[in-house]
Amino acid sequence: MTETVSKVPGPSYTGADGNHSATADGEVGDALAIGSPDAGRPSAEQRAVDALRRGDVADFDEWCDSEPDAARADGWSDARTLRAQFIVELCVATRDATTRFARGIRIKGARISGAIDLTTATIDSLLLLERCRIEGKISLRDATCRLVNFAHSRVLGNIEADRLHSTGGVYLRRGFVCEGFVRLSAATIEGDLSCNEGTIHGEGGLALRCDRMRASGSVFLNDFVACGEVRLLDAEIGANVEVSNATLASPGKTALLADNARIAGSLVLMRWNRPPYGEISLRNASASVLRLGALTGTWPNAGTVRAQGFRYSALEAEESVSLALCERWLELLVASPFSPQPYEQSAQVLRETGLSDDAKRIAILRRRIQREQPGVSPLRRIGELLLDRLIGYGYRPARSVALLLLFGALGTWVFHAAQSAGAMVPSDSSVYSNPPYSKDHRTVPRGYPPLNALVYSFDVLLPIIDFQQDSKWRPDVGAASDFVIAGVDVPRFGIGRYALYYMWLQIIVGWILSTLLVASVTGLIRKE
Repeated sequence: MTETVSKVPGPSYTGADGNHSATADGEVGDALAIGSPDAGRPSAEQRAVDALRRGDVADFDEWCDSEPDAARADGWSDARTLRAQFIVELCVATRDATTRFARGIRIKGARISGAIDLTTATIDSLLLLERCRIEGKISLRDATCRLVNFAHSRVLGNIEADRLHSTGGVYLRRGFVCEGFVRLSAATIEGDLSCNEGTIHGEGGLALRCDRMRASGSVFLNDFVACGEVRLLDAEIGANVEVSNATLASPGKTALLADNARIAGSLVLMRWNRPPYGEISLRNASASVLRLGALTGTWPNAGTVRAQGFRYSALEAEESVSLALCERWLELLVASPFSPQPYEQSAQVLRETGLSDDAKRIAILRRRIQREQPGVSPLRRIGELLLDRLIGYGYRPARSVALLLLFGALGTWVFHAAQSAGAMVPSDSSVYSNPPYSKDHRTVPRGYPPLNALVYSFDVLLPIIDFQQDSKWRPDVGAASDFVIAGVDVPRFGIGRYALYYMWLQIIVGWILSTLLVASVTGLIRKE
């Protein structure tokens, strides 16, 4: 009985005898008709068609009772060899309801000879080539498909899938190997891009290119090996980007380029097998969460991360978030050109986590590193150093309070010694003509404010306080007294003159420390 032939638009099919079984306008003939064996078709291809029609997996490993190594050419007999054009015909045939494969194009353990050209194709079925050896490049440029899965397969050429639209994800995982590069520029993936446990050898310094890609799911690069640049430039990811236990090597180039990437979920950078060979660039990228590994684990080398403008809302790690974790992350940053933004970002996240003191330490660290940058004038460097030592750049105002107390206490001792030696005299000249003033007996007329060394010291020190001590009393530069040092009398020590010098010093110190204290409290010095 002769069965009706289904006609599906698509490329012509060349049989084993070299004759085309398609019509002149490219219609596929009975080569794909259900239940119609084709004498011109290689037995491996006919067997695959029969299995797919039944909804089964075309499992050549089971049929041949062996699993040859995809990395080696031997062991892949004609019994498991499919032409690349045959795969194209299977994909094109899915556009017709009479030749659509209900459970997808699922082929396992096949050797596919030649380049698979599915440029602009519409594949209305799942495309799963598992543990296959594909001896040529794959083109999915401008194609539309439901799902692409090349798990455990080895592709000897490049995979070019620019502007691919997949409604079910792209899976290059679980032992997948590409001996060239994989390109998914401007692709739209409604699902995940998974390269978990995959390897891309790369070509021309490029391994995986996903510039301007839009993925509604996640990008998984766990246990992933890339010998070339991995690019997510301007990509938009609806969930996470996970880079864990990965090996990235791009000599002379950027190992991971994710500038301007927008990640709605987490960016995971943790548990490196070895430090990436090449830089990680996250300039002007954004993520909801930055997740880092344990401090004791392997990290990228210091000075290999560019994160100017990289923003994230929260920080997570395998252990608790701490100052040490942030400092370790900041150590990775490229030193030149210096950018304060990553430090400000880390400080903000720590502050929002409740670690306000640690956030201040990061802010101070940023100012210290910034003052050591080339181009900072010596005068400014000295000023920055004083701000650091005196008030911790405004984040440690208690230092200025402590210094004020210290100078106040020292001044009390100096002025008390001068008072005891008679070297503190009234500033009002009328006192000298009104008895009972006596310098030796240190008596003043009734109603004149008596000298108190403690109050006098702080009156001189604090410019905003007036106890009417420094205006009523002054050191006498002509006064001198015997002084004892280590049991030895030092005759006629000019204590009044030294008290005057110290008073001048204390006035200057008081103005400086008081001004810095006010600036610290009001936030004029701090730069959040």
